[in-house]
Amino acid sequence: AVTRQKDFYAAQVILADAFVELGQFAEARTWYERAIADSRFKDYCAHKLQELDAAGSEARRQQ
Repeated sequence: AVTRQKDFYAAQVILADAFVELGQFAEARTWYERAIADSRFKDYCAHKLQELDAAGSEARRQQ
């Protein structure tokens, strides 16, 4: 769906959430950053990006 309709933000959020569950955080970040353009998903995506940042910071501290 996302390849056919570039502004299908709901699908982008679903993809991002799926990538988080798979542990592919860089890919998830890409999809959240695309979906944040839609005002309906702006707050949700911003929150998820903050969570990814926090998880990345925690992982770097543990190394």
